[in-house]
Formats: sequence, structure tokens, C-alpha cells
Amino acid sequence: MFAFTKGGKFGRAVKKALADKVITDGELAEIERLQSELGLSEEKAKGILRKQVLPLANKLTGRVLDRVKKTRRYSPDDEEEIRDICRQLRVTPDFDQVSMQIYRKLWEVEATGRLEPEPIEADIRLGRNEVCFHYCPSVWLQMKTVREHHGYAGGSIGFRVAKGVTLRFGRAVPITSTREELVEKAGGDLYVTNKKLAFIGQPRSTNVTYGRLARWEIYSDGIEVIKNSGKPDVFRLSEADIEYVDALLQTV
Repeated sequence: MFAFTKGGKFGRAVKKALADKVITDGELAEIERLQSELGLSEEKAKGILRKQVLPLANKLTGRVLDRVKKTRRYSPDDEEEIRDICRQLRVTPDFDQVSMQIYRKLWEVEATGRLEPEPIEADIRLGRNEVCFHYCPSVWLQMKTVREHHGYAGGSIGFRVAKGVTLRFGRAVPITSTREELVEKAGGDLYVTNKKLAFIGQPRSTNVTYGRLARWEIYSDGIEVIKNSGKPDVFRLSEADIEYVDALLQTV
């Protein structure tokens, strides 16, 4: 009961400090003094702080992050706003760094009209003088001709001419139709290098060197890669990855 009382008093002090959504140097010093005065362990004090500070930090930074995710653009002003919130609450920013880097690159393309891709580490074998700029989860699809059977048209008439012998006249013609549909070939990861698009998946992989790339088309859920010969490849991607891969293909 005594420990609960000490924790409650410490928690009320933290809540009071957070009333204006800022922990000043003076408030931090008072919190630390109260922790020592109450004899709270470091672990206990940090637990109380996390319970009250982190939800507030997530709420305030979440407003910025929601806007960034919606627009897929991460400007220096967005970054400074997040860092300022975290500085005021004495916490460390915690979010998906890879996604934020892509959002920053997309902002740079929109703001400057240029993209300067930076090589990254990749877990695939690269050729001589080849570097990887991006990789992301993907699904590889290709068009396939599907034939459907709809029964038969016409028919035949049979005449029995002897025991066990029947003559038939006419014939039944099968009714069929064909259509094209996208068929999933494999799930895996799409890599964008300075020399090719490489899809590494299970059970199959493929790659398209830029010398074979005739053009590409952008859709809401993926990219269609049209080659100089052979069936086009479709790679299903997230919206951010679609934009970034498109920007990279215009640059490499």
C-alpha cells in the first residue's frame, strides 16, 4: 500500500508536468528530486513516466505521421515538428525509418524535380559496378490465356441398322471462349539496381535488364514492365513503393 501511494504521488507530479505538453528543465529536475525523495527505483520511475509520456508523444507525433503517410511526403518541416515534440517531452522518435526515407525522397522529387538515389545494402548477388538503390515486398504476376468450356452446340441423330451397329449423322460442336487474366507467379522482393529490376521470390525469380526494358506503366496497385520481347511482367507493390520505383526508373 505504501509503495502504491509513493507511485501515485510521483504519477500525479508527472501528469501535472505534462499538462502543457512540455517537460521543462525545472519540471524534470522536480520529477527527479521527487523520485529520490520517495525512494522510487529507477525502473519504477521510468515505468510511470513511460505510461504517461509515451501515449501523449504518440498522439502528438501521430498527427504528423498520419499526414506524412497519407501524402507519402516527408518534408524537413515535418521532421522538425516531430523532433520538436520529442524534445519537449524528453523522448526519442520511434518510427519506420525505411518508410520515412522513401517519403523524404519522394518529397525531394516533388520539391526539386530531381532524385539522387543512394546505394543501400542488399542481400542479393550484384554484378560488377552494380549497386542497389531500393528493395521492397512484391508479388510477380503475368497475363495468361484461359480457355473456358461452355458445353456443345448442335447434335447428332442415330439409326440402328443392326444389332450393336448404329449410324450417326451430324455432330456436336464444343463451345469455348478465351480470356486473358493476371496470374500470380510468385511472392518475394523486388530489387531496383543501376542495371536491372530483379525479382527474387519463391518458387520463381526473374529479372529485367534496362537494355530489355521498353517501357513501364503505373497503376494504383503495381507496375507493369513491358520488355522488348516476351510477356510483360506485373509487380504488385505498395503505393509508396510504386512512386519510388517509378522515380528510380526515370533516373537510372
